[in-house]
Amino acid sequence: MTLEQWVVLAASGAMFGLIGQLIRTTMGLRKLHRSVGDAAADFQTSLNLPQLVISLFLGALAGLMASISMLSIPGNTDTIAFKDGGNISAAFISAIVAAGYAGGDFLEGIMKKHDKPRG
Repeated sequence: MTLEQWVVLAASGAMFGLIGQLIRTTMGLRKLHRSVGDAAADFQTSLNLPQLVISLFLGALAGLMASISMLSIPGNTDTIAFKDGGNISAAFISAIVAAGYAGGDFLEGIMKKHDKPRG
């Protein structure tokens, strides 16, 4: 593959992973809104913006890793089509979105498990 193809693969994988994580985040924000009620101040106080940004980044990272790892599947018609500049299936894109959804959660769990208390 050429450098341009790698860049496109990495960027599209990160973008679709981010979309998956945005879906997960939207549901989490809706759940948070329901738990605090209609008070905007309570919602803003409960919202952890740095954690939200890290979560979105992890979803993009999971999508990037998924898109690259899918290249190693022998006989995968989508990766062959990608390399040749052809069309890829919706299933390929859905798999990367799902990786962003689930993989972001997985990576976040690992980070929390290995996070050492400061003090």
